[in-house]
Amino acid sequence: MKVLIIEDEPFIALDIQQHIESFGHEVVGYGCRYNDILSIFKYSQPNLIISDIHLGEELDGINIIEKLQAISSNFQVIYLTSYDFEDTIDRSLCTKPSGYVLKPFHPKELHIAIKIALHETTSLPINNTLDSLSNEYAYDFDTKELFYNKINLELSYLEREIFHLLYLHRNSLVLNETIDSYVWENRLISDSTRRGLIHRLRLKLNHNFIETIAGIGCKLNIDYTIL
Repeated sequence: MKVLIIEDEPFIALDIQQHIESFGHEVVGYGCRYNDILSIFKYSQPNLIISDIHLGEELDGINIIEKLQAISSNFQVIYLTSYDFEDTIDRSLCTKPSGYVLKPFHPKELHIAIKIALHETTSLPINNTLDSLSNEYAYDFDTKELFYNKINLELSYLEREIFHLLYLHRNSLVLNETIDSYVWENRLISDSTRRGLIHRLRLKLNHNFIETIAGIGCKLNIDYTIL
């Protein structure tokens, strides 16, 4: 299992990493700033995120998890915290965590929490990575490759990223702010840059998959009932 650690104290993060690796899992990275976490998240696609709640940053652990879940909810969450305030726990419930571990923690407590998260991960339905979007188009979720009549379409890196985001939220509206955060990692871009990228992607698809709503966002329309 691939694990991402959100922790603002490097020594604690390294301690957690050593324990996780001793349990036989891979740590894909750690950090506490949202942009750094987002880059690791997008590149590594972790199965589990272990997050401290209080980070001493503008965004706390719950805020960061909420933002990541807006991009993809295909991961489990364990919260680490030095506090057990009821209001904090209540606020975190919207992210549906697998568990909580109070600091300072015993390695056995962490191991048990990870085992529970692993069980929940492996209990999820297993889908074929190649998803038929129509009679002509298919998408490989793992490799982010789009096929037309079994031929791999040549998409740029940004085109692949935006299509992947729309696929994760298929048949649901994705706001322009979410697109900017995912594709450009919160770098300032103009509306025309985003529109141009979506326009080029639509031309390459030659199919009315992508519906745009001016000034708001767009969505990937897939009708699985006709396949």
